[in-house]
Amino acid sequence: MIAYLTIGYPTPELFLRAAEALRPHCDAMELGIPPRFAKYDGPVIRRSYEAASAIGRERLMELASEVDAEKYALTYLDDVIGRLDEYLDSLRRAGFSGALFPDLVIDFRGELGRVASLVRSAGLRNAIFVSPSTPDAVVREASAAADGFLYLGVRPATGVPVPVSVESLVRRFRGLHGGELIVGFGLRAEEVSAAVRAGADGVAVGTALLEALPRGVGEAVEVLRRVRDAAGGRGHRARPLGAPGARGGQGAGAGDPGRGADRCPGGRDPRRAEGQGGGAGGARWVRHGDDGEGPEGQRGRGLGHSGDWRGRRGHPQREHGRGPPGGGAAQGLQAREQVGERRLRVG
Repeated sequence: MIAYLTIGYPTPELFLRAAEALRPHCDAMELGIPPRFAKYDGPVIRRSYEAASAIGRERLMELASEVDAEKYALTYLDDVIGRLDEYLDSLRRAGFSGALFPDLVIDFRGELGRVASLVRSAGLRNAIFVSPSTPDAVVREASAAADGFLYLGVRPATGVPVPVSVESLVRRFRGLHGGELIVGFGLRAEEVSAAVRAGADGVAVGTALLEALPRGVGEAVEVLRRVRDAAGGRGHRARPLGAPGARGGQGAGAGDPGRGADRCPGGRDPRRAEGQGGGAGGARWVRHGDDGEGPEGQRGRGLGHSGDWRGRRGHPQREHGRGPPGGGAAQGLQAREQVGERRLRVG
C-alpha cells in the first residue's frame, strides 16, 4: 500500500507525526510537493497544496528529509522542467527513492524518455502515471520507463467520484505492463477489492487520508487499515517497489543459477533477507531479526547484525536472492501463482 501525504499539511508538526504513524501500515509513501496548478488533483488535495505552499520550498524539502521511509516525490513536471536537474538532485539529497510526475505522459509525452533517463541518472526510480485514456502504445512506452511502478489513476482527478469499471481497467493495463501496477484516484472499498482481484499489485490512498488528518493521526491510520483490509492485505511488501527481482525488475534471468542484489531505500534499520526458493520467489524482506516462511520452499531469514550493509545511493541495506538453475533469482513479485495470496500494496 502507498500512503499519500502533502508535505507540511495540515501543519509541519502534524505531517511528521502522521508520516511516522502511517509508516508501519504501508509499504511506501508518496509525498506531494505543492505545484503552481494541480490540474489532475481534486479539491481536497488542492486545498492541502494551498495550505502547504506557504511553508516554502526549502522547508518542505527539510520536512521530507525527516520522513524515514521508502518515498516517492510527486509534483508536476510543468513546474520543474526548466530546472529538472536541480529538482532531482534535491530529491536525492532528501532521501527520496523515486519521482512521479502526474502530467508527464499526458502533457509531455515527447519528453518521457529524456525525463526517465534523467531520473535514473540522479539515482532515483521512475513512477509513471497513466490514465484510462492513455493509448496502448503509450502505456507500453511508459511501462518500459517505469523502473519504480506504473500508477493507474482510474478517474480524471483524485477524489472525484466518476463511475468507472475498475476491474476492466486493471485487466487492460495488467495485460500491457509486466511490472508493478499501482491503482489509485478515489477508490472505494469494493473497488480496492476488485482492483486486487484483477491483478493490481497495490493501491494508493491519498484523499481519504488528507480528509482524516485534521481529525487526528489516529483517524488517518484507521483509514489505511480499512483500505488494507478491503484488499485482504496482511503484512508488508517483499522488497522495495521496482527493486530488482520484483515483477518487471532486473533479476537474474531464467535458466541462470540466479543471484540478485538490491537496495532497500529510505534509511530504515539495517537488515538482510536471504531466500532460497523453488524458482520465481527468490529473496524476500522480513523484519530485522525475524524469520519468515513462505510456500513453495521460499524462506526468509532476518539477521540480527548490521556489519556489512551497503547499498547504492548510500542506503544501508542490501538483499540477495538465490534460486536454483532454471528458476532465476528474484524474478516476479512474490508471484501470486506461487504465494497464493494477494496483499495490499502501496501506491
